[in-house]
Amino acid sequence: MYIRRVIVVRLLLLQTIVVAFLFALTAPASAAISSTVTLQAAVSSTPTSPLADTTVNLYCRLKSGNKIYSVSGSGVVISERGVILTNAHVAQYFLLAKEKGRVTGDCSVRTGSPAKDTYDAAILYISPEWLEKNVSKISEKTPKGTGENDFALLYITGAKKELPTQFLSLPVNIFATTSEAMAATVVGYPSEGLDFKAIRNKLKMVAATSSITDIRAFDRSGQPDTISLSTSDAVKSGVSGGPIANFKGELIGIAAVKSSAKENPTLRGITISYINRILFTEAGVALPSILTGDLSVRASSTRASISEDTLQDLESGLRKKK
Repeated sequence: MYIRRVIVVRLLLLQTIVVAFLFALTAPASAAISSTVTLQAAVSSTPTSPLADTTVNLYCRLKSGNKIYSVSGSGVVISERGVILTNAHVAQYFLLAKEKGRVTGDCSVRTGSPAKDTYDAAILYISPEWLEKNVSKISEKTPKGTGENDFALLYITGAKKELPTQFLSLPVNIFATTSEAMAATVVGYPSEGLDFKAIRNKLKMVAATSSITDIRAFDRSGQPDTISLSTSDAVKSGVSGGPIANFKGELIGIAAVKSSAKENPTLRGITISYINRILFTEAGVALPSILTGDLSVRASSTRASISEDTLQDLESGLRKKK
C-alpha cells in the first residue's frame, strides 16, 4: 500500500496522519505466468457518461490512538438500487468504520470531480476467502497480491442530502467477452502523489483508454479471470475498484492490481465473469440474483458470517500500520 505520513499538532498532542492510497496490491514478479506481451500506447480521455456517472470514490477516515488514516479507492454502481462493486482491499475499511472502539471513524461514497461526500454505504458482500488470506496484510506498508477473490459489494444506505428514487448504474453483463488487443476504458480516482488535504478536497476523476494485452486464469481452467491493460493515466494508486469497460460501454471487470514496474506500469483487472463464478461458489448465488434480492437480509448475513476474531485482527493490523 502506498502511504504518505503527515505530522500535525493539535491541542499540543502529536498526531500522525497516514494517507493510504488504495491501489494497494502490487503484483509480485511471480505473478507473471505466461509469455510477455508488448505494451501498446495508451490514449487518455476525459471522463464521459455513463461511465463517469456511475464511478464513485470510496473514502474512509479512521482514527486509532493518535494516528488518523485516510483511505481512498474507487468503485462502480451496478444496480439502480445503489449496489456498488469494488475490491475487497478497499471495502475492508468499511468494516472498521464505527463510533466507538479502539478504531473509530466513518466511510462515505463520494461522487463528481472533484469528489464530494454524497452517500453512506455498508458492506453487502465481501469474499470470505479473501478476508481469511489477507486480513493480516492490512498492517503492511505495501501489501502484495494477485487480485484473486479481491472483490466486494457495498450498498448505499443513506444520503448527505436526499436519496434518489433510483441510482444511475452501469449494467452488468456476466457473459461479456474479452479478447487481446481489444480497447478498454478504465475510470477511477487516482490519488498517487496527493497529500491528505488534496485527497479530501480536490480529488478528481480520470478516465483512460488503452488495450487488453493479456488474459489469464488463476488456475488451469483456462477461464478469463484476469485482464491486463497497457499503461495509461489511470494506472495509479487510488483507481482500485474502478470500472473497466469495453468499447460498447459494457462493464467487463474492475481494476485490482498495479504492476511494480516504475516505468510503464500495467494494470490487472478481475473480470465480471470471474466475480460471478466465485460469488456463486462462495455464496451459492449469482451476481444478478444478489442485485434483485433483499439487500438488508444479504448484508446482515454477510456481517454475521464475519467472526469477531477477524474484525479484531483488522483493528489490530491497522493499529500496527506505520
